[in-house]
Amino acid sequence: MVGYSQGAALALQAGVSFNKPLGGIVALMNWAWMFPVMGRDPSNDKTQIYTILGARDQTIKLHDAKSRMNNQFWRSNRRSNVRLQVLKHHGHKCGHSIMTMVNNWINHQIKHRKN
Repeated sequence: MVGYSQGAALALQAGVSFNKPLGGIVALMNWAWMFPVMGRDPSNDKTQIYTILGARDQTIKLHDAKSRMNNQFWRSNRRSNVRLQVLKHHGHKCGHSIMTMVNNWINHQIKHRKN
């Protein structure tokens, strides 16, 4: 499941609440993680989550996104299945290079998936 900007918040919320295991969740240029208002299903407790943030993003400020990642709920539920990548020369735009990174991450997940 992949989401960009506001869609990243939806991908995170819908992904962790889905009642069947997903192959992964990608959140691009937003991290609006909070208590899962749609609930949390154990099927996706260990689902890999990959998020990319732009250090120069004027829409989603890096400080604000990192702050949400470090709220009390998230700290108490931190798992090794989350990978954060900050691109220091990127803003809010999601172009070809970012989609290539996502494609590479997805291919890696498929290659290393446990059946």
